[in-house]
Amino acid sequence: MKQLGTIVILLLFFGFAAHAQSVSEIKTDKNYYWGEGVGATPKTAEDEALSSLIKSISVNIVSATFLQGEQTLVKHRQSDGRI
Repeated sequence: MKQLGTIVILLLFFGFAAHAQSVSEIKTDKNYYWGEGVGATPKTAEDEALSSLIKSISVNIVSATFLQGEQTLVKHRQSDGRI
């Protein structure tokens, strides 16, 4: 009975492992934000990666805000008959 439990656990583990994403898949997937860093020490590399991640997030926020502002401006111009 213990062997059956062990086999089931192993099958579950390999099932989850088979669905893991690679780094390149994460980098190309638009559903993920990621940062990458290189440094002389692990701390320096981590700080650089965090900075890269923060820049990526802030660029997306600024872009989304800009687009919302543009859409609002177009709607106002349409309602005023300017477009």
